Amino acid sequence: MAAARRQLLGLEGLDPHLAALDSQLRVLEDRFAAMETKMHVLESKVADRATDEEGPRPPTVTYSGDPALAGYLQRMNEIQGWLLLVDALIMSGIDSYQREHHVRGDLLEIGVYHGKSAILMGYFHRGPERLVVCDLFMTNGSTEENMHENQSYYQGINRSVFEDNYRLFHTELPTILAKPSSAISDLEPQSFRLIHVDGSHVYEIVREDLHNTHRLLCDGGIVIIDDWRTGHTPGVAAATWDAILHDGLAPICFTDQKLYGTWTPSRAPSREEIQRWTQASPSMNIETVRLLDRDVHWVVDGPVPIDTFGT
Repeated sequence: MAAARRQLLGLEGLDPHLAALDSQLRVLEDRFAAMETKMHVLESKVADRATDEEGPRPPTVTYSGDPALAGYLQRMNEIQGWLLLVDALIMSGIDSYQREHHVRGDLLEIGVYHGKSAILMGYFHRGPERLVVCDLFMTNGSTEENMHENQSYYQGINRSVFEDNYRLFHTELPTILAKPSSAISDLEPQSFRLIHVDGSHVYEIVREDLHNTHRLLCDGGIVIIDDWRTGHTPGVAAATWDAILHDGLAPICFTDQKLYGTWTPSRAPSREEIQRWTQASPSMNIETVRLLDRDVHWVVDGPVPIDTFGT
């Protein structure tokens, strides 16, 4: 009956057209679904870009020590510079370890840039201890190679930027030596417990900095050498290995950016101590390697590369 009515009304001729329209509708629905997917992806990218423009995300860290220091660990990426969380935790751990073992003395940083690590070290000194920073605060250098390095990597550095950044977190400025790092040779021998060498990358200058550091560090003192294995700073690597092989510097631990060593290895912290320092961040891992008849500890923010040790 229905078929006869369709034939009587002449609707049968529309069936092919209706089928074609239905097929086209399905194609449009599929395209619309694909456009919705692309829209979600674009919205996600825009949100990520907005977050990046707001600045680096704060590090994931739960530090149980000094509340003011814990606050800086959360905010330190507000200051321009290259201090990584793994190194900030190790430096903070060294300070706690030295105070627990009655290692007393001043603190020194060679090369401050915008103050990211100097601000951290500003939380370390107690009582009569002082923080001393040494930097030229200009693009001139003590040698032609040093001047070229400064002009290539450190344009725009000036003392006021450092001081303004430092005052964001501390009420009093450290002792400032606006001089070449060779000026630290005038400081009192064996009066420092922690020295961060983060100035020139020129071999001769770093070698002199480490020579002076050896003289300045007290019993139980520790030196931190920045950029010891960075690709564009072979002069730092050469001076570091020179100190290890010929001047008795004993490596304690290292990260991809910094090496930590001492000239009094009998007072060096153990693997267990270092592991305790890094527990503030769940992503830290430690691998112990044997180097020159000593255990040296590699601290990594993230998984240790498996192929490095063939396991």
